[in-house]
Amino acid sequence: MPVSGGAAPVVVAVDIGGTFTDGVLVDDQARVLAAKVLSTPDDPSGGFFHALEVLMQQSGLAAAGMRAIGHATTVATNAIIEGTLRPTAMITTAGFRDILEIGRQVRPHLYDFFAVKPEPLVPRDLVFEVRERVGPGGQIETPLDEEQARQVLREIAGRGVSAIVICLLHAYANPEHELRLEQLARTLVPGLRVARSSFVSPRLGEYARACTTALNAGLLPIVGDYAERIRGGLSAAGLNCPIWVMQSSGGAMSLEATAASPVNMIESGPAAGIQAAVEFGKRLDLPSLLTLDMGGTTTKVAVVLDHKPLLIHDYEVGARGSGAARAERGRGYPINSPVIDVIEVGTGGGSIAWIDAGGRFRVGPLSAGAVPGPACYARGGTHPTVTDASLVLGLIPVAEPLGGEIVLRRDLAERALMEDMGRPLGLELTTAAAGVVEIAEASMARAIYSVTVDRGHDPADFTMMAFGGAAPLYACSVAEEVGVTRVVIPPVPGVFSALGVVLADVRIDLVETHLAPLVPASLEELQQHLDRLAATGRAAVETEGVPASDVEIIRTLATRYRGQSGILDISVGPALAAEDLSGLRQRLGESHQREFGFVDFDDPIEAVNVGITALGHRPHRARVRSTLAQHPTIHGETRAVIDRDRGLEAIPLIGRGRIEDHTLLNGPVLVLDSGSTTVVRPGWNLRVEQDCLVLRRGERT
Repeated sequence: MPVSGGAAPVVVAVDIGGTFTDGVLVDDQARVLAAKVLSTPDDPSGGFFHALEVLMQQSGLAAAGMRAIGHATTVATNAIIEGTLRPTAMITTAGFRDILEIGRQVRPHLYDFFAVKPEPLVPRDLVFEVRERVGPGGQIETPLDEEQARQVLREIAGRGVSAIVICLLHAYANPEHELRLEQLARTLVPGLRVARSSFVSPRLGEYARACTTALNAGLLPIVGDYAERIRGGLSAAGLNCPIWVMQSSGGAMSLEATAASPVNMIESGPAAGIQAAVEFGKRLDLPSLLTLDMGGTTTKVAVVLDHKPLLIHDYEVGARGSGAARAERGRGYPINSPVIDVIEVGTGGGSIAWIDAGGRFRVGPLSAGAVPGPACYARGGTHPTVTDASLVLGLIPVAEPLGGEIVLRRDLAERALMEDMGRPLGLELTTAAAGVVEIAEASMARAIYSVTVDRGHDPADFTMMAFGGAAPLYACSVAEEVGVTRVVIPPVPGVFSALGVVLADVRIDLVETHLAPLVPASLEELQQHLDRLAATGRAAVETEGVPASDVEIIRTLATRYRGQSGILDISVGPALAAEDLSGLRQRLGESHQREFGFVDFDDPIEAVNVGITALGHRPHRARVRSTLAQHPTIHGETRAVIDRDRGLEAIPLIGRGRIEDHTLLNGPVLVLDSGSTTVVRPGWNLRVEQDCLVLRRGERT
C-alpha cells in the first residue's frame, strides 16, 4: 500500500531486538505502516537494512522522501551480556588502583558469605596509577605528574587495548587533570579511544563512576564501528537524512552523539516502548501505567506515574535480571547516568523450557533467539519454547507467516514439547504446553511485583499496557495474577517500541555535583549552576535541529538527608532562590517515604547534584493512528485452550480491522493483529478506544 503516493516526506524508525527487528513508517498524515523481520545476531545492521527495505517497498517510498530515521538497538546491551566488550586500560589516582576490585557493599543478600561479585570491567594488570590529587571541593592538592602520565600512556600503547578509561578521584568537582590526561592520550596514543569520567558521568560515587566510564570505553569501538556501518549503508542507498538513536533515558540523540556516549543507549529499545506507552496513556487519560513488553528474548516491566516514567541513576547491567530490583542488586555493574527504571527478565517467546537436575520444570533464561529460533520456526531449533507451547494451545492462530517470512509448524512444536518435557515428566501434550505458559506468566508477575510492591505501590492501582509481539497473549492472565483489572493493547503492539522511537523527543541530560546544605544562603549559588547548565543544554538541543521555541528545560536537585547515602531527585522551578524550603523538604520526605520506608522531619537536608534535562519536541509528534488496511479482517472461529479448567474449546477469532470503535466484545475471544494476537480471557471484555484495545475484567454486556 503506497503511502501518500510515495512522495510525501516520512519518518521511519527501526528497533532491533534479540529475535525480531521491527520497523514503522509514519507519513505526513500520521498514518503508520509496520514491518517485522528476523534479527541478524552476527551483524545487527543486516536486520536494520532489511526492515528499512521492506518498509520502502511496502510504501513505494523513494529515498528523497525520507525526512528522518530513528533507531533503537541492542548492540550495547548484547556486548555487555555476552562479555564481548573491547579490552580497555584504566588510569586512576595513585592509591586507588583497586577501586574496581573492591567494588561496594551492595549485594543481593547482605549476610551471604559466598556472594560472588561481578568480574572487574578492567583487569588489575591494566589499571595504572598517576600522581595527582583533587579535593572534594575541586581544589588541586597535588598537581598532575605529567612525566609519569606519559610513561603510563607509552606502556598502555603496547598492551593491546582498544580504549582508555580516565577516572581520577573527585574529577567530578574539577576535571582539569582528566582533561590534560585526555589531551596527552590523544597525542601519544592517537589510535586508542578515550573515555573520561568527568564527561561520561560527572557524579559523586567513585565505583559507579568508574564502572560507567569503563563500560563506555569498552563500548566505544563496538558502537563506533556499528554507527559507521549504518551511516555508510544509508549513504550508499542515497538516504542522507538525519538519524537519531534512542537513549536509555527515554529521549533521542544523533547517531554521532550516541557513538561518543554509547553507555547511554544500553536500554535503548525498552525505553522506546515505555515512551510510546506514556503517549498513549495521555490519550486515554491513564496517568498510572504498568508496561509489559514481551518480545522473543526477554520481558521488560516498568512503572509510569503521573504520565512520567521513573528515572534512576543507579541502574545495574550484566546481571541475570537487569534493573534496580533489590533481589538482584550487586550482581551487575552500576550505571551512573539516567535510565528509565525497567526490570528485564529472561522470559520471552523464544525462552526454552527445560528440566533441571532436580527434575523441576523450568522456563528460560536461555532463549532460542532468531537463530535457530523456536522449534515451530523450522529453522533448526529443537527445544520447546513459550512460542511453541502457545501454538500448541491454539493461542497463536496460524493465519499468516510470522514476520512475513516464517510459516509456523505445529507438528514440530508438538514433537519438541513431548520429547523434552512431556515424556520425561509423564505429561500429556496439552498439560506440558500449559505448564510452560503458566511458568512464563509467573515470571512476568514476579517482575511486576519488583517494580510495584517492592517500591511501595499496589499493582491494582495501575492499568497494564501490554505490547511486544508476545505480551498481548498473556496480559490478561498476568493481570489476574497481580490484581490488575484493566489492560490496554496499543496500536501495532508487535512493533510498538519502534513507534516509540518515532515519538521520542531530543533529550540532553546534564549534571554537576555540588554538595551544599539546603539553606537560603545556598539556593542562589545552586540556581546559578542550574542556569548555566540550562543554557548549555538548550544550545545542545538546538544543534540537533530543534527550534528554540520547541525546547523545554526541566531542572532537578539530587538531595538527601545529611549523613545518608540514599539520593533522591526533586524537581525545582527556574527561580530556585525563591523556592520555599519547607516545600522542598516535603517533596524529599514523600519520595524518601516511598523509596526507603521512612522520613525524618528533623534531619538537615543537602543538595548533592544539580541537573537539567533539555527536551526538544519534534514536529512529527503529531497524533499517529493505526493503518487499518494492515490489520487482518478475519472473522471466524478457532479451537484453543485459554483456561486449563475449560480445556480445548471453540473460541471466536476476529481480526482487529473488523472491530469498530466502541464495540464491546466479551471474552473468551482471540483478536488477530498484525504481528501479535490478543487473548481476551473469560470474564474480560474489550472495547476500542483511541485506536487501543481496552480490556476490562468483571464487566459484561
